[in-house]
Amino acid sequence: MALEDVVVVNNNSAAGSATSRKRKLPDVDPTMELTAQEKQWALDIKEAFADDDEICAKVFSDMQIAIFAIVDRDDVGRSLERAQCLQAFRMQYNINDTVQEGIDIFQRQQDICPGMLLSIEECPNDDGRGSHALVMDLAKYFPLRFLDNPKDFRCSIGSIYYSILCTQPDLTSVREGFRQVFECDDVGWENACFKAELKSVDELLTSLPYRRKQVKCLRMPSVLLVVLHLLRPFMPKEEYDAFSYGSEDLQIEFPDRIDQFYMQPTPADAFEHLMKRCTRLLKRRVENEESFRLQD
Repeated sequence: MALEDVVVVNNNSAAGSATSRKRKLPDVDPTMELTAQEKQWALDIKEAFADDDEICAKVFSDMQIAIFAIVDRDDVGRSLERAQCLQAFRMQYNINDTVQEGIDIFQRQQDICPGMLLSIEECPNDDGRGSHALVMDLAKYFPLRFLDNPKDFRCSIGSIYYSILCTQPDLTSVREGFRQVFECDDVGWENACFKAELKSVDELLTSLPYRRKQVKCLRMPSVLLVVLHLLRPFMPKEEYDAFSYGSEDLQIEFPDRIDQFYMQPTPADAFEHLMKRCTRLLKRRVENEESFRLQD
C-alpha cells in the first residue's frame, strides 16, 4: 500500500450510513531506511549489547547500532569491541555528541590552526567515492601545538570525531561513505607528527564506524609519505588502500565544492560559512538519532 492518505470507513447501523475520515501516515525518510539484511545485523548487535555490555546497551542509540551494522555487517563481535572502545574514548575526552560541543571544538581548532579545515559538505557520489567531502589544508596543521596541552589535544581528536559525524547525517550517507581531500602544498616537518597521528588512529579511528572511500592527497611531499609509511602497520588495509595522489590544486580537483571557501570576503567569513553547514549536518544527525527506532 502506498504511503498516502488512508481512508477508514466506520459503519453506523443506527444512522444507516457510512462516514469516512482521512488519516495521514508519517512520512518515511528514505535516507534512514535499512535493508532487511542490515536490519537483522543491527538487531543482532543490539541483542549482543544487551547480553554482554550494559553500558553499551544504554548509551548507543538505535541509529548508532545501525551504523555499526552497515559498516561491520555480520561481524557482531567486531561491533561490540568497537562500541566498547568508542565509549572509552568518549569518556576519556568528555565527548557528549551535541551540536554545540561540535561547533565549540571546531572553533577551538580554528583558533589554534586557522584555515586547516576548509570544507565539509554533501557532494555528488557519481564515482562511488562518497556522498560527503571533507577538505583540509595540512600546511595549516601544527600537531605539536595540540600535543603540548591535553585540553587542546581533545579539540584536535574531537574535531576528527565531529568531522566524521558531519559526513554521517543519515544512514544512506554512512552506506555511501565519504571522501577526504588534503591540500599538501608547502607542508613541512612542523606539519607532521607520527605520535599525534598514531594516537588518533589508536584511540579513535579504529573504533569509530565509518566508510572513508577515498583519501586524495594533492601535491604530497616526501615528509607525509614517510609518516604514512610509518602508520601503515597500524591502519586497516582498506584505509591505507584508499589513499591516492594528485598534482593538481584544490580548485582544480573540486571546483564546485571548494569555491564557496575561496569566494568568501575574508577567512573569518569562510569559517562562519563552514560552521553554518556543519551545524546543519550535526543537527540532522542528532534529529535522526532521536527519531530512529529499530523494530523487530
